[in-house]
Amino acid sequence: MNNYFYISVNVVPGAKKDSLELCPDGTVKAWVKARPVEGKANHALLCLISQYFNLPRSSIEIVKGVNSRKKLIKIKGLEGPSKAGPDGQ
Repeated sequence: MNNYFYISVNVVPGAKKDSLELCPDGTVKAWVKARPVEGKANHALLCLISQYFNLPRSSIEIVKGVNSRKKLIKIKGLEGPSKAGPDGQ
């Protein structure tokens, strides 16, 4: 089984504080203090996600949307929800 999964993230750069919120539609909304200049907001986003999941920064990668507020993020070293039910069956 693959040891990674993808999340869809909507980023708000230039926020007052760094934070993440899970939206009802399954996407993640991220606020980062950094401005979208020279990749600083992207770097801040990847650091924020790595702290949230307690994974090394190198295991988080932007797959799509490097120059957009909507991004597809690949997280390695963490498994997404399984197809089994909550009791494992």
